[in-house]
Formats: sequence, C-alpha cells, structure tokens
Amino acid sequence: MWKYTGTKECNDFLLSLHLFEYKDEKKYIKTLYSITNKIDSNYKRYKIKKAMGNLERFMNQVLY
Repeated sequence: MWKYTGTKECNDFLLSLHLFEYKDEKKYIKTLYSITNKIDSNYKRYKIKKAMGNLERFMNQVLY
C-alpha cells in the first residue's frame, strides 16, 4: 500500500482500523509500527501437523 499512496493516506487508513484506543494519533501510529517492526518479540511461531502430514505455520501474537 505504501508504494502507491502517500504517508498521510497510509496513516489515515491505519487510524480507520481502530485496532486499539488512543486519542493521540502519533502515539497510535508509533505503537502500531513498534509492534509490527519487532515480530520476534511480539509473536510466537507454531507448527501444526495436518492429517496428511503437511505442516502449517501460524504466528500468534504473544499476550503480556
């Protein structure tokens, strides 16, 4: 998305998602980027075997 639109449009889209409650827009954007830029510390990887023997990989957010 960031390749085709400007920074303001990207930030407006992220704000429109209402993922968590912050009244300050800059704090909302900084928090969102800090979560996505530290995938290893914020998400845990799982490998689940399917019935046919294939592996599926999932990434779930680590809750603190």
